[in-house]
Amino acid sequence: LNFGQLSIGLGRHIGFVTGLGIGWNNYMFDGDNNIIKNVDGDIAELERDVYYPDQTLKKSKLSTFFLKVPLLLEFQIPTDHHRLNISAGPIGAVKLGSYSVMLFENADKGKSNDDFNLNLLRYGATARIGYENFNVYGTYYFTPLFETNMGPGGIDLFPFEIGIAFTIDN
Repeated sequence: LNFGQLSIGLGRHIGFVTGLGIGWNNYMFDGDNNIIKNVDGDIAELERDVYYPDQTLKKSKLSTFFLKVPLLLEFQIPTDHHRLNISAGPIGAVKLGSYSVMLFENADKGKSNDDFNLNLLRYGATARIGYENFNVYGTYYFTPLFETNMGPGGIDLFPFEIGIAFTIDN
C-alpha cells in the first residue's frame, strides 16, 4: 500500500519514481509448527507439548509490517493510447512490527507480539512490469529476514516477494 509517490521525469517516457509505502507479509508454517523467542533470545521452534500440551495446532503464521522506500528507473512505452511500463531498482525497508498467530483445532487462538529477531532494516532489488494500472512485481531482499545466525536453527533466510499491484490514479 503506497501512500506517497514522487516522479522525476528524465525524458518523455523515462524517469525515476520513488515514494513511501507499507508492506506486510504473512509467512505460513507447515504442519504443527510455530516459532518462539526462547530465554537465550534465540528463535526456536515452539515446543507445543510444553506450551500447549492439550491443544492441536491447525494453522500458524508470522506476520511482518515494513515501511518501504523504492527508487525505480521507469520506462513507459506508449501502445495505442495506453502505456506499458517497466521499472526496476533498489528498495529499502524499516520494520514497523511483527506478531505470530496460532489457530488450534478447537478454534482457540494464541497471539504473540515480538520482534522475533527480525532485521530492523532490509534492502533489496525490485522489478515491475505492467499495462496501464495493472502490474506484476518481484522483490528479492539481500538482507536476511532474521538477524544473522538468529533465525530458526541459525539459518539465514532471504525473503522474496512476487505479486500483483493495482494503481488508482487521482
